[in-house]
Amino acid sequence: MNDKGFKSGHLPEKLGEATSTLGTRVRKVAYAQGTGAFAACLLVSWLALFACDRIWDTPELIRILLSGAGWAGAAAALWTWYQGGILLPRSEIRLAKLVRDRFGGPGDRFLGVLELSRQPKEKARHSEALFEAAAKKVEEEISRLELSEAVDERPARKALTFCAGAALLAGITIFVLPKIAHNAWVRWANPWADAPRLTLAKLAEFPMETYCARGEPVVLRCILAEDSRRQPDEAVLISSAGQKFTARKNGLLYEFALPGQFDARDWELEVGDAHASLRVIPKERPRIERLDALVSLPT
Repeated sequence: MNDKGFKSGHLPEKLGEATSTLGTRVRKVAYAQGTGAFAACLLVSWLALFACDRIWDTPELIRILLSGAGWAGAAAALWTWYQGGILLPRSEIRLAKLVRDRFGGPGDRFLGVLELSRQPKEKARHSEALFEAAAKKVEEEISRLELSEAVDERPARKALTFCAGAALLAGITIFVLPKIAHNAWVRWANPWADAPRLTLAKLAEFPMETYCARGEPVVLRCILAEDSRRQPDEAVLISSAGQKFTARKNGLLYEFALPGQFDARDWELEVGDAHASLRVIPKERPRIERLDALVSLPT
């Protein structure tokens, strides 16, 4: 049915006020739900990237997916808000259906009166007196109802609670780790950019490539920066073949003692949320395989 054809003057004043009051309530609840869901989707998306960056250097594709999921959820929240906060309050029929779903009989009769009031006079199959009597009875029934109960506020409460929790967690993160939080924001807002990841643990010295004597034990050292925000008690070194070695912190130093290496191999260092790659290349020690000498004997 076309809602624009309805003229509220055909109804008793209190029924018109009831639809207006209900529409205002629906609009407020929809605004609260839409705002909470919109903010929650974006905050959770950012927090997810922040958490991922603490585990590893989140790849560009994952950053795009996380950011895109947040914006997609925010767009869905906006659409839900538009339907519930803009379209629904404009339709007296849909508002009456809310009353019917909540209160049953009185709401059903309210809906019936609204539908009858929309019928052109030439197509009406009821007398004006009968309609006025029915409208008067419905007016009395509706005046005794708490119409705000017809609006389900639970989705709005859940959205606002979820938003408050995400906002609290984000606020704590920003307060405790402002630089790290800003770095995560930059990587979230522009996920396709090559923004380097900031870590809590900061390495001052660790080689990307090192040479060692073939078959002889190897000592590798990793040094933390003095301004490192985190200083884990242990560091882990893992080879491409699955070998794993652990080193305890000594001041700012971690020292790994590796067995003799015979083939070039890649290693991955993990110190808290900081990661680094290393390639160990064994080399033969210089040795004398042949010695030629020219000796002149005395005559």
